[in-house]
Amino acid sequence: MIQGRWRGEIAPELQRGHDVIPHEDYYALYEMLHAVRDNLNIDLRESAPEYFKALPIYDLVSYYPATFPAPEGEYRIPASKGGGEPDVRRATMSRAAELAMVPYDTNAPSSQILQGWLTHDNFLLRSTRGTPYEFLWANPYHPGLSYYLAPLVFHDENFGRLFIRSSWDESARWLGYCDGELQLFENGNVTVLNAQLAAEPMSLDTAVVFFGKNAQKFQTILNEDEEVFVLGLKPRRTYQIEVDDEELAEGDTDAGGILEMKLPHEVQIGVRLRDVRAAKPKPRRSARDDGADGASSPR
Repeated sequence: MIQGRWRGEIAPELQRGHDVIPHEDYYALYEMLHAVRDNLNIDLRESAPEYFKALPIYDLVSYYPATFPAPEGEYRIPASKGGGEPDVRRATMSRAAELAMVPYDTNAPSSQILQGWLTHDNFLLRSTRGTPYEFLWANPYHPGLSYYLAPLVFHDENFGRLFIRSSWDESARWLGYCDGELQLFENGNVTVLNAQLAAEPMSLDTAVVFFGKNAQKFQTILNEDEEVFVLGLKPRRTYQIEVDDEELAEGDTDAGGILEMKLPHEVQIGVRLRDVRAAKPKPRRSARDDGADGASSPR
């Protein structure tokens, strides 16, 4: 299982930026990690270090801001494909996975932030399904850090995903781009958008997002510390970035077609983007390429 399935198939896919482990399988993943390390002294994370380094914070920022009240308590709802109604079972297993993440690497800053996320009593699992996980994994005496220290803007270039929150309040606006789907959460509702067709830029206080072809040329004034992203571009391509009164620069999109830009703040600027590959002239065919008599040569 370790040599063939994990090191031979799953870990290489994670290293290439293919997220082959669904969110609902995180608990099973960490149960396996614990069992293998405790019995064989093998840390499976070493085969995909970048994936596991980002996983706790990615898991945290991928929640919708608003909580869901249920008869047995409150639930934080993880983002799901297409939005849809809150899934309490999925929320239960998501918290169970986090309870198992923390003791696997208790000294990591991301684990301490996750512990701060888990120690709020109103989110304890009190259902028949959830109580055993609290009993087996929760450690209320382990120190944690406030989850307010987690970034409001999370950009994972390896997997081409982006999450932005206006704040850590439940009333915050939230934008998530993952697996090619763009979602906006505001006023308690989830809206699925098209990253290539969305027309107007979107500001969430911490970052401004531009979309698709409308981002090829634009003007803007950025607030202090506001980050800038362009969605809906071609994945893993190099773009020329021309900013008023500055030297021409280049930037690369990630696996999801996201371009992160460093632009001046608190001054109006004009920005123009150009795909470097599309900008290069195509090589001209010569008569020799087509054959001496002008006829096409056989392949």
